[in-house]
Amino acid sequence: AVGTGVMFAARMRNKARGRWVTDALHSMMQSNQRGGELALHHGATSCTDVTGFGLLGHLVEMCQASKEGGGVSARVNLDDIPLMDGAEELVAQGIFSSLQPQNLRLKRGIDFKGSRNLEGGIAAYSLLFDPQTAGGLLLSVPEKNTEQLLDDLRAAGYGRACVIGEVAEALPEDLSPMCVRVQ
Repeated sequence: AVGTGVMFAARMRNKARGRWVTDALHSMMQSNQRGGELALHHGATSCTDVTGFGLLGHLVEMCQASKEGGGVSARVNLDDIPLMDGAEELVAQGIFSSLQPQNLRLKRGIDFKGSRNLEGGIAAYSLLFDPQTAGGLLLSVPEKNTEQLLDDLRAAGYGRACVIGEVAEALPEDLSPMCVRVQ
């Protein structure tokens, strides 16, 4: 789940509920090691931990790294992104991490064609740019392996493991300026 950046910015202002902070800390203490091992077992083609560049920043990096092999584009479904408890409420109060403005430069990497108005207050949109501390893994896995991997991840204690979008071969228009579509 994303939201550690906003959570600890709120904590510094005494705006975060104790339960939210405790949940964030538990999430941050969960090792990604077993998740990475399971991803490899199920044929992951790329993987990164989501940290300071936020979910979108790391997804853009993954897409850009694939350009040597012809390139890929990614489509992200905002409604599928797991958010930490309280993160939406804190964003609605205008609380953001001090690193958020740096990550917002990635807005140029988003294709909004066919998307709803995302900048009009949708918390998940803002949380795409939220820098994470000890975040979860962002994986690219063959579609045929997805369900079994999700089952195995959940059985291993990664209860919020989910699919947030899909990766496809990039068309020339996908590669300029970036490669991510948000819906």
